[in-house]
Amino acid sequence: GSSADIQNLCNQSGGTAAYCQLIIRPINNTSTSPANFPTAFLTAEVNSAKVRTEGTDIELNYGFDMSDIIGGVPGSVSLRNLTTFQPHITTINYPGTAASLTSMPKVRNTAFIGYNIGSWGLNIQDTWLSAFSRKTLETQVYAQEFASPFNTLDVTIDKPLVADSNAVDLYFSVQNVTNAQP
Repeated sequence: GSSADIQNLCNQSGGTAAYCQLIIRPINNTSTSPANFPTAFLTAEVNSAKVRTEGTDIELNYGFDMSDIIGGVPGSVSLRNLTTFQPHITTINYPGTAASLTSMPKVRNTAFIGYNIGSWGLNIQDTWLSAFSRKTLETQVYAQEFASPFNTLDVTIDKPLVADSNAVDLYFSVQNVTNAQP
Protein backbone atom coordinates (compact mmCIF):
# COMPACT_ATOMS: atom_id res chain seq x y z
CA GLY A 1 0.00 0.00 0.00
CA SER A 2 2.95 2.40 0.38
CA SER A 3 3.51 2.56 -3.39
CA ALA A 4 2.49 5.88 -4.96
CA ASP A 5 0.84 3.91 -7.79
CA ILE A 6 -1.32 1.96 -5.32
CA GLN A 7 -2.28 5.16 -3.48
CA ASN A 8 -3.21 6.84 -6.78
CA LEU A 9 -5.34 3.85 -7.82
CA CYS A 10 -7.17 4.08 -4.50
CA ASN A 11 -7.72 7.86 -4.83
CA GLN A 12 -8.86 7.57 -8.47
CA SER A 13 -11.43 4.92 -7.53
CA GLY A 14 -12.99 7.11 -4.86
CA GLY A 15 -11.96 4.61 -2.21
CA THR A 16 -13.63 1.61 -3.83
CA ALA A 17 -10.58 -0.21 -5.29
CA ALA A 18 -9.42 -3.37 -3.55
CA TYR A 19 -6.05 -1.68 -3.11
CA CYS A 20 -7.61 0.80 -0.64
CA GLN A 21 -7.72 -1.96 1.96
CA LEU A 22 -3.90 -1.80 2.04
CA ILE A 23 -3.94 1.80 3.32
CA ILE A 24 -5.16 2.34 6.88
CA ARG A 25 -6.50 5.88 7.46
CA PRO A 26 -8.20 7.34 10.55
CA ILE A 27 -11.21 8.77 8.66
CA ASN A 28 -11.92 6.94 5.37
CA ASN A 29 -10.35 6.26 1.97
CA THR A 30 -11.93 9.25 0.22
CA SER A 31 -11.01 12.10 2.53
CA THR A 32 -7.96 14.15 1.46
CA SER A 33 -7.79 16.04 4.75
CA PRO A 34 -4.33 16.18 6.40
CA ALA A 35 -6.02 14.57 9.43
CA ASN A 36 -6.62 11.49 7.24
CA PHE A 37 -2.90 10.81 6.65
CA PRO A 38 -2.31 7.03 6.55
CA THR A 39 -1.44 5.43 9.87
CA ALA A 40 -0.29 2.16 8.28
CA PHE A 41 0.46 0.56 4.94
CA LEU A 42 -0.24 -3.13 4.61
CA THR A 43 1.31 -5.65 2.28
CA ALA A 44 -0.83 -8.39 0.81
CA GLU A 45 -0.71 -10.83 -2.07
CA VAL A 46 -3.05 -9.47 -4.73
CA ASN A 47 -3.32 -11.32 -8.03
CA SER A 48 -3.86 -8.34 -10.32
CA ALA A 49 -1.03 -8.69 -12.84
CA LYS A 50 -1.72 -9.31 -16.51
CA VAL A 51 0.68 -10.96 -18.94
CA ARG A 52 0.21 -10.78 -22.69
CA THR A 53 2.18 -12.92 -25.10
CA GLU A 54 1.84 -14.69 -28.40
CA GLY A 55 4.05 -16.90 -30.49
CA THR A 56 4.59 -20.14 -32.30
CA ASP A 57 6.48 -23.31 -31.45
CA ILE A 58 7.70 -25.71 -34.12
CA GLU A 59 9.13 -29.17 -33.49
CA LEU A 60 10.59 -31.45 -36.15
CA ASN A 61 11.89 -34.99 -35.58
CA TYR A 62 13.39 -37.52 -37.95
CA GLY A 63 15.36 -40.72 -37.49
CA PHE A 64 16.98 -43.23 -39.83
CA ASP A 65 19.55 -46.00 -40.05
CA MET A 66 22.85 -44.98 -41.65
CA SER A 67 22.79 -48.11 -43.81
CA ASP A 68 19.67 -46.69 -45.54
CA ILE A 69 21.79 -43.77 -46.77
CA ILE A 70 25.23 -45.36 -47.18
CA GLY A 71 25.23 -49.15 -47.53
CA GLY A 72 27.24 -50.98 -44.88
CA VAL A 73 27.60 -47.98 -42.51
CA PRO A 74 26.43 -48.99 -39.02
CA GLY A 75 24.41 -46.97 -36.56
CA SER A 76 21.32 -44.83 -36.43
CA VAL A 77 20.81 -41.08 -36.60
CA SER A 78 18.17 -39.00 -34.87
CA LEU A 79 17.51 -35.39 -35.82
CA ARG A 80 15.38 -32.99 -33.79
CA ASN A 81 14.77 -29.27 -34.04
CA LEU A 82 12.83 -27.02 -31.67
CA THR A 83 12.07 -23.45 -32.73
CA THR A 84 10.16 -20.84 -30.76
CA PHE A 85 9.03 -17.49 -32.11
CA GLN A 86 7.70 -15.22 -29.36
CA PRO A 87 7.57 -11.63 -30.64
CA HIS A 88 6.67 -10.08 -27.31
CA ILE A 89 5.72 -10.69 -23.72
CA THR A 90 4.42 -7.74 -21.72
CA THR A 91 3.45 -7.58 -18.08
CA ILE A 92 1.24 -5.07 -16.29
CA ASN A 93 1.83 -5.54 -12.57
CA TYR A 94 -1.38 -3.75 -11.59
CA PRO A 95 -3.84 -1.41 -13.32
CA GLY A 96 -2.53 2.06 -14.00
CA THR A 97 1.14 1.12 -14.28
CA ALA A 98 3.25 1.05 -17.38
CA ALA A 99 3.67 -2.28 -19.11
CA SER A 100 7.03 -3.88 -18.51
CA LEU A 101 8.71 -5.71 -21.35
CA THR A 102 10.61 -8.97 -21.01
CA SER A 103 14.13 -8.69 -22.32
CA MET A 104 14.52 -11.93 -24.27
CA PRO A 105 15.17 -13.19 -27.79
CA LYS A 106 12.17 -13.30 -30.10
CA VAL A 107 13.50 -16.46 -31.76
CA ARG A 108 15.12 -19.41 -30.02
CA ASN A 109 16.26 -22.52 -31.87
CA THR A 110 17.78 -25.74 -30.58
CA ALA A 111 18.93 -28.49 -32.94
CA PHE A 112 19.92 -31.99 -31.82
CA ILE A 113 21.85 -34.59 -33.77
CA GLY A 114 22.29 -38.04 -32.27
CA TYR A 115 24.39 -40.85 -33.71
CA ASN A 116 24.34 -44.28 -32.08
CA ILE A 117 26.52 -47.28 -32.90
CA GLY A 118 25.70 -50.26 -30.72
CA SER A 119 25.62 -48.95 -27.18
CA TRP A 120 27.78 -45.89 -27.91
CA GLY A 121 26.19 -42.51 -28.54
CA LEU A 122 27.39 -39.17 -29.89
CA ASN A 123 25.05 -36.23 -29.32
CA ILE A 124 25.44 -32.69 -30.60
CA GLN A 125 23.25 -29.83 -29.48
CA ASP A 126 23.30 -26.39 -31.10
CA THR A 127 21.39 -23.57 -29.39
CA TRP A 128 20.84 -20.21 -31.09
CA LEU A 129 19.20 -17.09 -29.66
CA SER A 130 18.29 -14.10 -31.84
CA ALA A 131 19.32 -10.53 -31.09
CA PHE A 132 17.02 -8.80 -28.60
CA SER A 133 16.35 -5.47 -26.97
CA ARG A 134 17.65 -4.97 -23.44
CA LYS A 135 14.79 -2.57 -22.61
CA THR A 136 12.25 -3.60 -19.98
CA LEU A 137 10.40 -0.26 -20.19
CA GLU A 138 9.68 1.77 -23.32
CA THR A 139 11.28 4.83 -21.70
CA GLN A 140 14.67 3.19 -21.11
CA VAL A 141 17.62 4.28 -23.24
CA TYR A 142 20.74 2.17 -23.79
CA ALA A 143 23.95 3.12 -25.58
CA GLN A 144 23.71 -0.31 -27.21
CA GLU A 145 20.06 -1.29 -27.01
CA PHE A 146 20.27 -4.69 -28.69
CA ALA A 147 22.14 -7.75 -27.48
CA SER A 148 23.78 -9.66 -30.33
CA PRO A 149 22.61 -13.09 -31.48
CA PHE A 150 24.20 -15.90 -29.49
CA ASN A 151 25.04 -19.49 -30.42
CA THR A 152 26.45 -22.38 -28.38
CA LEU A 153 27.46 -25.90 -29.33
CA ASP A 154 27.51 -28.83 -26.89
CA VAL A 155 28.91 -32.31 -27.57
CA THR A 156 28.33 -35.45 -25.49
CA ILE A 157 29.61 -39.02 -25.83
CA ASP A 158 27.83 -41.61 -23.74
CA LYS A 159 28.00 -45.33 -23.05
CA PRO A 160 25.39 -47.21 -21.00
CA LEU A 161 26.87 -49.87 -18.68
CA VAL A 162 25.65 -52.32 -16.08
CA ALA A 163 27.46 -52.40 -12.72
CA ASP A 164 26.28 -54.78 -9.98
CA SER A 165 22.96 -55.24 -11.81
CA ASN A 166 22.44 -51.46 -11.89
CA ALA A 167 22.14 -49.42 -15.06
CA VAL A 168 24.83 -46.75 -15.25
CA ASP A 169 25.36 -44.16 -17.99
CA LEU A 170 28.96 -43.12 -18.45
CA TYR A 171 29.28 -39.90 -20.42
CA PHE A 172 31.72 -37.18 -21.37
CA SER A 173 30.27 -33.79 -22.22
CA VAL A 174 31.72 -30.50 -23.39
CA GLN A 175 29.36 -27.58 -23.18
CA ASN A 176 29.85 -24.42 -25.23
CA VAL A 177 32.62 -26.03 -27.28
CA THR A 178 33.52 -22.75 -29.03
CA ASN A 179 33.48 -20.79 -25.73
CA ALA A 180 30.96 -18.34 -27.22
CA GLN A 181 30.28 -15.26 -25.10
CA PRO A 182 26.99 -13.33 -25.19
